[in-house]
Amino acid sequence: MQLEISGLKENKGQSLDFRFEEDFPSLNFGGRTIAFDTPVIVDGSATNVESGILVKCRVRAGIVVDCDRCLRPVTIGVETTAVEEFVEAKSVPAEGEDEDRDCRVFKGSVIDIKCIVYESILLNLPMKILCSSDCRGICSSCGTDLNLEECGCSRQDVDPRMEKLKDWFKE
Repeated sequence: MQLEISGLKENKGQSLDFRFEEDFPSLNFGGRTIAFDTPVIVDGSATNVESGILVKCRVRAGIVVDCDRCLRPVTIGVETTAVEEFVEAKSVPAEGEDEDRDCRVFKGSVIDIKCIVYESILLNLPMKILCSSDCRGICSSCGTDLNLEECGCSRQDVDPRMEKLKDWFKE
């Protein structure tokens, strides 16, 4: 996902609209595998602003991840936006000059936006991904998927650190 900006760099205020549709490979993030089951679609614009190139885009993707309770694959749609400023390498301020500035660096006349697309998708994933809101998960003793069948395991497991409190409420 590379933007050719050679014509854009010379004219302040000029914009360039773009659209990408690309297959992304699976990746590991936070101990989980994230697979893309549809091409990632990116629509946006790049604008030459005073300090660099401002990229704004809308990102849509279909991903497959495991349910956090039962570990079955779940397909979810992600739709998000990304806004990022790219500054040419030769105009980056020296260390300590403008430390509050949040931007990315590019060289030449091409900006690779794949990094901001990945970030946008990953930052907008739900904290807890469930196959359904009433997913019962798996048994902590035998590993049976409780959505499919019951197991004979006891549900009276008490954390040994809380053993004394168990009898306290009976009084």
